[in-house]
Amino acid sequence: MRIWLLLGLLALPACGAYRAPIIYPEPQKIIWYANEVAVGINTIQHVGIELNKIVVCEAGSASSVDPGSPVLPQVCHPLLSEANTRAVGETATDIRAALRETPNGYVAIVSAGLDRLIQRLDNAGQVKLLPYIQAVRYLLTSVGP
Repeated sequence: MRIWLLLGLLALPACGAYRAPIIYPEPQKIIWYANEVAVGINTIQHVGIELNKIVVCEAGSASSVDPGSPVLPQVCHPLLSEANTRAVGETATDIRAALRETPNGYVAIVSAGLDRLIQRLDNAGQVKLLPYIQAVRYLLTSVGP
């Protein structure tokens, strides 16, 4: 599963090397670029969902004061919390809806959406998702006329 996350991260900037086909008139080129950026937003959403599926467990420990005390049970939680996963999903949905309504403003829409996503994530979520968000920001600056 982690290999797919890595491949997605590596493939995302490669999408930025593409240019709209020259046979497209200008309105279709803008839609094409907006779609390329929407693919990056989808990648962030899929990464968030997959990170939420990964469960990490911290082993319990015995008390150092009383060696006969019982071992505490393992504490397990998703790698990306439910709240962070929800924030990613809701923000990605909002960005895609705004892109459908106003594809000409894809740069401003996605930039504002990514800023909003960072604000909604807690510190742990920001650490885990920041490389993907930065990759979409790179994609945003590398595509376009």
